[in-house]
Amino acid sequence: KTFRLPHAGVYKIKAEAPFTAYAYGNMSESAYGFPASVALKDLTINDTLCPDPEWEMDCSGDVVGIVNDRPDNSKFRSNLASIHMNSEYSFNYRFECDEFIAGTDKSADWYLEVIDNQQAARAIIVFSDRCGNDTTIVVQYFPTKISVSEDAYNFANVPIGEIKEHTFWVRNDSEVGDLIVEQIKLKFQNQGFEIIGKPAPRYVPPLDSVKFTVRFTAIEEGHFEDSIGVGDPCFFWYKTHIEAQVGAPRIQVSRYDFGDVKVDENKYGILVVKNIGSAALEIHGYYGPYLKPVYEVSDWSAFNQFGTDPTYNKPWIINAGVEKIFEVKFTPNKAGDFIDSIVFMSNTERPYNIRVDSTAELTGTGIIIDGVSNNFSEYLGLKLMPNPVQNTLTIENSGAFLNADKVSVIDLNGRVLIENPIKGLQGRYEINTSTLVSGVYILRIHIGDRVISEQFSVGR
Repeated sequence: KTFRLPHAGVYKIKAEAPFTAYAYGNMSESAYGFPASVALKDLTINDTLCPDPEWEMDCSGDVVGIVNDRPDNSKFRSNLASIHMNSEYSFNYRFECDEFIAGTDKSADWYLEVIDNQQAARAIIVFSDRCGNDTTIVVQYFPTKISVSEDAYNFANVPIGEIKEHTFWVRNDSEVGDLIVEQIKLKFQNQGFEIIGKPAPRYVPPLDSVKFTVRFTAIEEGHFEDSIGVGDPCFFWYKTHIEAQVGAPRIQVSRYDFGDVKVDENKYGILVVKNIGSAALEIHGYYGPYLKPVYEVSDWSAFNQFGTDPTYNKPWIINAGVEKIFEVKFTPNKAGDFIDSIVFMSNTERPYNIRVDSTAELTGTGIIIDGVSNNFSEYLGLKLMPNPVQNTLTIENSGAFLNADKVSVIDLNGRVLIENPIKGLQGRYEINTSTLVSGVYILRIHIGDRVISEQFSVGR
């Protein structure tokens, strides 16, 4: 049967049996025809209930659904007619539906897949039955927008044995979607870092945040790195790189040999305290010198910036690679050897730190002489020959027995080059000087607490 439609519009056609329709038109220069787009309503069944869709969305935004036509009583149910997604107002979703026979099947499975789960998605789906009842649903996906307050954090230099903590914030950057922080964990978990407490799981409303604390314990020297990861029930991301440098201070204190100094005269020496480690050195105090006034610190000016003597609350700080000098005065009050020390207390005094050199050793000899060159003349029969010498220096004592216990040779800087114990001196005593380079030296004969000296030279 053919109907001529008088003008554009929407028309209803009623029939007692199912039918199809074909629309066509013509103009003076062309003609066209196509199947009509019609909504077919089954008038034989009094179905007034709409299809009932159900669905579940996973955390990635994908949807699995089913639709059942209603009512359950087949006498009053017209069954499904069509399922389609409104593509004009939907975006970022791919829609699929299992095949079904219109007017026969009461249910069908349908699916939505997010095309890009980093972007929001929306699907508008229309479910219709044969009586013209329809249900329209809107499915929306909002991607997780999660961040940590810092992309990277450096705990910097942490002295060995110390603990350092830092607070981070996990943010929900979404304006509409809730966030479930299911886990916060470290990638390696063996670098000295740890997450304090149990910051997850936590519910985070839109544009809100939760905090957590990371602790670093410096157990051994080295460079340490890890990553902080956060995750919701579906995804997990490593968001923040953390690192720490662990160093230890190393104290190194020089020694000083004052050599021979005439009794009651002063000689000054410079000593050095150096931090050869990789962390700040803290000097909390010092002991010595003990043989005052023979040894005394005459100048702490390099440490004056600290204002006061060091204490545990106000230590002297020497940064890594830095050295400080101080001056010590030696004033022997009698003839003989004087050995003393200054010991520094610092933060290197720990069981795990085996490289500790915190003692300044002080050595010097007091002598009673009017002059080095004519000292031998006080002893009749005592000669030094030859002078200059090459390989063998001879001490000749043709006079009275000298109860000497040691002979030594030093250079003009006070360094001991030869030292031989003896049991008295009478007659001839030879010293091998073949190892000495050309120059001027001093021979010393130790007689109890008295030292007699004579200058000689080596010529090659």
